[in-house]
Amino acid sequence: MSGFDPGRDRPIWMPGRRAFCQGAALAGLGVWLAGCGRGPSEPRLLGAAELGEAELRYGMAPAEGDIHYQPDVVMVRDGASSILDRGDDGLTWVIDAGARGASRLRPGAVALITDRCAGRVLAMHRAGDAVVVVLGPAELTDYIRDCDLALEQPVDLSRAIVEVAPGLPGTDMNLSPAVPWRERDAEEELARAEAFGVLQAWPRAWPAAAGRLPLQIGVIPEVGAGGIGIRTALSNSQANIEFVAKLRLQAPRVHVRLRIGIGKLKEASLRLSGAAGLRLGFVATTQGKVDANINTLGRLVPVAMTLPILLNIGSPLSLSLHQRFMVKSAFSASNSVLKAIGDYGLQGDLHFGYRDGRFGQFGGPVIQTVNSGMVEGLRGISVGVSGMVLAHQLRVLAGIGGFGFRVGPYMAMTSSVGVSRGSNLALPLQPNVCRAATLAIHVAPGIGWQVPQLIADGVNAILGLLRTRKIESTGGVHSEGKHVLKRTAYAPDTPLCREAAGGGPAGQAQGGGRSSGGGPPPSSPTKPKPPLPTPASPADTRSLPPLDLGRACDNPVLRSQLQQAGLDMTKACRGIGRPT
Repeated sequence: MSGFDPGRDRPIWMPGRRAFCQGAALAGLGVWLAGCGRGPSEPRLLGAAELGEAELRYGMAPAEGDIHYQPDVVMVRDGASSILDRGDDGLTWVIDAGARGASRLRPGAVALITDRCAGRVLAMHRAGDAVVVVLGPAELTDYIRDCDLALEQPVDLSRAIVEVAPGLPGTDMNLSPAVPWRERDAEEELARAEAFGVLQAWPRAWPAAAGRLPLQIGVIPEVGAGGIGIRTALSNSQANIEFVAKLRLQAPRVHVRLRIGIGKLKEASLRLSGAAGLRLGFVATTQGKVDANINTLGRLVPVAMTLPILLNIGSPLSLSLHQRFMVKSAFSASNSVLKAIGDYGLQGDLHFGYRDGRFGQFGGPVIQTVNSGMVEGLRGISVGVSGMVLAHQLRVLAGIGGFGFRVGPYMAMTSSVGVSRGSNLALPLQPNVCRAATLAIHVAPGIGWQVPQLIADGVNAILGLLRTRKIESTGGVHSEGKHVLKRTAYAPDTPLCREAAGGGPAGQAQGGGRSSGGGPPPSSPTKPKPPLPTPASPADTRSLPPLDLGRACDNPVLRSQLQQAGLDMTKACRGIGRPT
């Protein structure tokens, strides 16, 4: 069980039901105490106000109880208080060498210190009073041997912990702190986007590569009781795009079911109810050359909203929400403007079920009302055809692990829109410029981890330099998912405009589409990014002994390469008797 001391701002742990039952039997009470079996516990979500300072920064400590762990899992019993620091890369952790269990940490071991400081030890160094570890992904059953968890309760995102990993390899973006949710009307949203103020605080642009223009990406997350979303700005000095994506929530509730027996996944389900609305909008402009189009792959926003799951005496699990986005422009003329915003009322739950090796029913919300359609509000000016493809993904996950590689049951909802507008030169031939917009909602369930390939490549560049084994971008079991909505609209709705857009009847809705792992739709190659060191080949990895972080800290050239690849060497070399 757990209790809260009114005089403290963090939970205090009391003996579990099993210990209490044993004590009662020894005392000769000779009575049956309800709830002393191994049935499902009564967990609940914790808010930021209920955690101590160390727990807010580093996560909740697990404990034996309703969850039994694999015998080879290394648990550092002092939890968050044993963590001295964390790298901005989301991979590097500095642990107190004197903490209970820290001496058992080894490369290849699965560490479980808190719900966030957990994973397979990819590299480490021990010296003095600190143990520095680089943690990567591990399967859910690598942590848990037995559990039977059932959780259902309201979700208040205004109480969530905002977790940030600004240096996570492969993200390549500038972050602004998460701002409280604010519901604006559509016109105000568009007017704010037209001001293009998001990038003003971020003058840095990525270096040019392969003759392409340097690209700058900025993201402001938005979260609160009313919903979650992002405002994303991209600029390469010739093209500017601001993209707004928001999912409104009304009285959301979450249901999580997880059952593991003898290290095998038996059952899992997740449901998030309360989806109430969706808003997607953008403003895009070009100047100068016409080859200034912006194309990005699906990008993970390195900001997560987390609510720890409290069991009777501690839990390694937390409910977290992650966001991704994709932007692709298709301008065929310079000095063009294209802008639109769509606002839709949603109805339905984001949900899935899995049992005995198979996914059962899964689905997501669909449009109930069109408050303002994307195609009706599509405006612009250009002597050429203009187009845009935008996608936003919300991934809800109940799991364990470091920022980029949290593992557990998840449900991904990808909302995407593709728009096109004809040339103004066609106006003498027809009364209106042809416009088309396709809106799609795709859902995909899974149990494991799934990160963009850019992140896996970035981490593997680091591991190649350290001559240790590489990681995969996915692990666990995943479904391709399906479209719960796909609808195209044309304006004006004429055969000429439908033929120009290559579409069928206006308003056509489709379902059951296919996608690759529930991510944003595929796109052309990503924007230029700083060059990464070439990872060691498998032959090199086998023939050379792995390097520890201590030797990397002593080698200025290797240290510079690791820093360039994305490892936070300031934290990796901190506290082990070497200059930072």
